[in-house]
Amino acid sequence: MESVNKLVKFESQVAGHDNILCLTTNDLMVFKPSSQQEREFYEASQQHEEFMDWIPECYGTLRSSTENEKELLDKGQDVAPVLSDNITDIPTDQLANLDDILFLCVCVCHLCLENILHGFTRPCIMDIKLGYKIYEDTADEAKRNKMIKNAQGTTIESLGLRISGMKIFDSVERHYTSYTKQYGRERTKDNFLDGLLSYFYPTYNLNNESNNNKWILEHFIDTVSDIQGFVEEHAELQLVGCSLLLVYEGDASAAQAAWKRMLEEDRQDDANIDKPVNDNDGVSGGADDAADADDDADAIQKDMEETGPKLCDIRLIDFGRSRWQPGRTEQEQSFIKALDNLMGLLDQVIEQSP
Repeated sequence: MESVNKLVKFESQVAGHDNILCLTTNDLMVFKPSSQQEREFYEASQQHEEFMDWIPECYGTLRSSTENEKELLDKGQDVAPVLSDNITDIPTDQLANLDDILFLCVCVCHLCLENILHGFTRPCIMDIKLGYKIYEDTADEAKRNKMIKNAQGTTIESLGLRISGMKIFDSVERHYTSYTKQYGRERTKDNFLDGLLSYFYPTYNLNNESNNNKWILEHFIDTVSDIQGFVEEHAELQLVGCSLLLVYEGDASAAQAAWKRMLEEDRQDDANIDKPVNDNDGVSGGADDAADADDDADAIQKDMEETGPKLCDIRLIDFGRSRWQPGRTEQEQSFIKALDNLMGLLDQVIEQSP
């Protein structure tokens, strides 16, 4: 089928098993192979609205085809992909053509996730593995020993953190530099900070007025602090083997445009706060309610399709070993400590920045 050729490898993946896919028709979503446990984690997360702000939005899942459906695909016959109804339906206008994702139906079950890089021109990406504890309580002894051995000598032992991968755009030389998992494994407690400095300051130009890295760093620290507070208050949330994905705009012109846009939005918000309240505001009924609902839907759709520019983003990702456990009464303190370590290191980046 010709449409299958539109499904390609997601080139911006910096860590993991290099098996995330995307469509050539748009960059709004990525398709990630997933376990049942990860799918259940995303489904359960919907019950916690605040937590949803820190993970990619999940639009649904695609299940594997039956043997009969695979035979039909091999013969070039049309087969409608089956979407899971246990998570949010995928917006149909974001798929361009459902035939584009038929190929996924003959693979393992995939999560259809928000592409965090959507809206960036030259995204600078860092994946940081979180937590001293890297295996689940249910893991057998052989698996535990294997994972412990893999973490030996890395900053997982000393900091509860490890750089899993980086991709940085040099706005002066105009090229990308990639850092693999091996780079992260070679970091030590003493030089981990150097890796962060390389990520946030790949080049330094005194005349670069678009350098907003201090604000970005402070935003990242505030977000990590908020995540830490939520985790401390929700003992039922067990995060194991997850990562933080950090992204900021590496293109100087695009970053400046995003910065100006943020300032303008702040000015508009301030103006709306000072605006007198109309006595009729918020009072509607009948057809007006329907019109308001349509307007809300249009606004949501516009936000989803908006192309940016974005200055930065930070999300928790990779929940194959994480779960929500109702009845769990104590939080893993070593995970809290790992977040503390990360915030301390980001503070040092600010102090040592050019």
